[in-house]
Amino acid sequence: MRLFSDQKKLLLATFQNSGVKLGDYIAEEAINAAYRKVASLHPWSYLHRRTQINTQASYSTGTIAYTSSTNVLTLTGGTWPSWTYQGLIVISGHVYAVQRVISSTTLSLVADRAPTADVASGTAYTLFQKEYLLPENFLRTEEFVQVGTLWNTREISPGSMAMMEQAFYRPSRPWNFMIRGSTYFPGRMCMEFAPPPDAAYVYDLAYYAKPRPRTMNGAYTAGTISVSGGTAVVGVGTAFTQAMVGCRLRQGTTGVIPDGEYGTNGSTIENTIAYVTDATHLTLLDAAPNASSVQFLIDDPIDIERTSMDEMFCRMCEYEYACLSRQDKRKETQADMTMAILNAKAADMRTSPRQYEYIAPPTLESLAYANLGGR
Repeated sequence: MRLFSDQKKLLLATFQNSGVKLGDYIAEEAINAAYRKVASLHPWSYLHRRTQINTQASYSTGTIAYTSSTNVLTLTGGTWPSWTYQGLIVISGHVYAVQRVISSTTLSLVADRAPTADVASGTAYTLFQKEYLLPENFLRTEEFVQVGTLWNTREISPGSMAMMEQAFYRPSRPWNFMIRGSTYFPGRMCMEFAPPPDAAYVYDLAYYAKPRPRTMNGAYTAGTISVSGGTAVVGVGTAFTQAMVGCRLRQGTTGVIPDGEYGTNGSTIENTIAYVTDATHLTLLDAAPNASSVQFLIDDPIDIERTSMDEMFCRMCEYEYACLSRQDKRKETQADMTMAILNAKAADMRTSPRQYEYIAPPTLESLAYANLGGR
């Protein structure tokens, strides 16, 4: 698999760059710019993904009291669930927003979404989670269905969602959803339900994705590693971080750092990092041969399908580099990129049109008949 460090070497070599720092910076930005644009060029089959959305049951155990002078709400007879910081709370027919969780039984409310007077102890309430985080690579919804049912959940506009929030504020089975920016995770998208979920429902989401976001600022090679037990990696002089999860680890040899596709020191083995335990311990996705005190390289993979998209991505990087560095090759690289994009789109035809067969969606009657054993 090609890594970002590989693409950078290839790009600099293409323009016969001698490794001047300014060229390095331009190369980095050119690759990032091309990477950001890949998903918008065509509905690539490689970027169609699926995931599940699991909702939380609403919570109303115990009773609450609220002190307006301190903006603190106290729970008696229960403990706040782990998702409370993302919660909204219904008290006497009004919806209020949680600002932060102070302890397992106390929280503060958002100042402009809180009661204006004290709420007496012993008051009933309902806490619910309204928004659910979508995958970091999410771009748009393609299909969204509740698993195991025929319940129809439809996408609505932000204006309709605002009206729904006022009319249907009590948790129940959702029949509407909206995609928007997350309140709690900047830069991420979320799904908001109306009415908010009252139970733990499971939804299957088919979506169009952007390539895996880059999590590292460059290749990491500090220290040495030993591999034992198949997937266990122990580092010496390393500083592994959570940003490395999902990145690729290339295993070199004693005293030799692997330099990948465009160098003289190829890696002996390459694997994906499944998770990082601490600064000196990580686990690989697949088993690797045992090794002792060898050099290594960790970097982000370029998340494209190489059969159809590889040449196109290379030409896109060259065009972005020519534009950023004000090269005379801008028109030439643009023509090459345009042709490569057309070829990539043609190569992305995965199924012959003659193999498609129209299948009518099931009706309630046909499904009921099938479940009764009819033919």
